[in-house]
Amino acid sequence: MRMILTTKKTAALLALSVVALTGCADDTTGVAASSDPTTAATESDEPQARLVVAHDGGVVVLDPADELAEIARFDTTERPRLAVASDDRHVYLTQAEEGTITALDTGTYGQSHGDHDHFYVQEPALRELQLSGDRPVHVVSHDGRTAVYFDGTGTAEVFDDAGLVDDLLDTTTVDSGTVHHGVVVPFGDGTLVSEVTGDSPLADTVAVRDADGEEVARHENCPMLHGEATHDDTVAFGCADGVLLVTTEGASLVPNPEGSGDDRVGSLYASQASDVIVGNFGETTLSLLNLANATLTTADVGGAYRPIARGEDGSALTLRLDGVLVGIDPETGETLGTVEAIDAYTIPEGHGQVAPTLAVVGHTAYVTDPAGQRIVAVDTETWTVSGEFAPGVAPAQAVAVNAPAGGAGHDH
Repeated sequence: MRMILTTKKTAALLALSVVALTGCADDTTGVAASSDPTTAATESDEPQARLVVAHDGGVVVLDPADELAEIARFDTTERPRLAVASDDRHVYLTQAEEGTITALDTGTYGQSHGDHDHFYVQEPALRELQLSGDRPVHVVSHDGRTAVYFDGTGTAEVFDDAGLVDDLLDTTTVDSGTVHHGVVVPFGDGTLVSEVTGDSPLADTVAVRDADGEEVARHENCPMLHGEATHDDTVAFGCADGVLLVTTEGASLVPNPEGSGDDRVGSLYASQASDVIVGNFGETTLSLLNLANATLTTADVGGAYRPIARGEDGSALTLRLDGVLVGIDPETGETLGTVEAIDAYTIPEGHGQVAPTLAVVGHTAYVTDPAGQRIVAVDTETWTVSGEFAPGVAPAQAVAVNAPAGGAGHDH
C-alpha cells in the first residue's frame, strides 16, 4: 500500500482548513503547507521550553517557566503518541488507529547564526499537513529528517523536517519488504531499515540503503530487533543477545553481560550530554551501553520500573512502580538520588495503555500521574518534589521541547 500526504481531515480530528495536493511522482509526494506561523514570532533572550502532554482527547501545551500554565490545547480523535522532531520545535502526534500523523508547532525555537543564537516564541499551532497510512507506530527523527514507519504495511515515509516550515513536505517511501513491527532510521543521506529474514514476528536484520534506496550493506546479527537510539553517527538497536551498533564504517554487536538469561535490551535512550546509551534490562536493572569502550553493563534501580528518561547532565532517570523516581550515573551505575514522586502504580495490560511517563526540562523531571490527574515536578539536584500541577486532564505521555540537553529514544 502506498502512503501519501493527504488532505482528508475530519472536523473531529483537527478542525483545520485543508491544503491542496500539489503533485505526485513515482517515489515522492508533495503537499503545500499552511502559512508559516513564524510571522507572529517575537524574540526571546533565552530558549523557552515547552511541555507537551497527551491525554485521551488531544494534547495540551504547558509553560515550565510559569508553573505549567496552559498555553494552548488541541483536540484529536484518539490519544496521540508523541515524538519530538529533530528541529526541537515540532512534536509529531501519531494516531495509530486513525492512521494519521500531524505536526504540532510548539511555538518555541532557536536559530543559529554562527557564533550566537537567536530564540523566538509564538503561539502554538497545528500544521495543516497530514501523513496517512496503516497503523503508524514508530516515528524516528534525527539530523533534520524524520521516518514514520507503518506497521500495517511494513513501509515508511521519510522526509526533511525543514519542510514543516518551508510550506512543502516531500516524502519518499521506504519498503522493508515484510509487514512487521519494525523501524526505519534516517542515516546520513540514506536510511537503516529493519527486515525480517527468519520466522520471528520481529526483525533480525538491519539493511543500509543509500539516498537512491539501493542497499549498500546489511547486518543480519540482530535477532528480535526492538528499540533504537542514535548518538552522533552511531545508531544502536536492541537485539535478543545484545545491542547492534551501526556506523558508516560497519556494524558490531555488543553482547549482553554474562549470565543475563532471558533478559535483554528492548528500549534505548541516548543523550547529547553522555556517551552512554541507557536502556531497559530485566525487571529491576537498566542497561548502560558505553560507546567509548563498546561495553554493556547494568545498574540496579532497586525495584521494578517502567519509564526511562535522560537528565540534563546525561543521567539516567526511571520511575519505579512504587512511585519512586531514581537517578543513575550512566558512567558508574551508582545511584545519584531517589525521591517518592507519586503513589505506587501498575502497568495496564496491552500495548500503548496509559501509565506514568517522564519529561525533563533543565534539572526538573516532570512525572505524569494519570491516576491522580496531576504532574509532579522533581528537582534532580536536590532530589525533592518541587511542585504539583493539575493540567485539567488525565496526563499520559509528556515530552519537552527546546529544553537543554536531555535525550530521546524509543521503546515503540
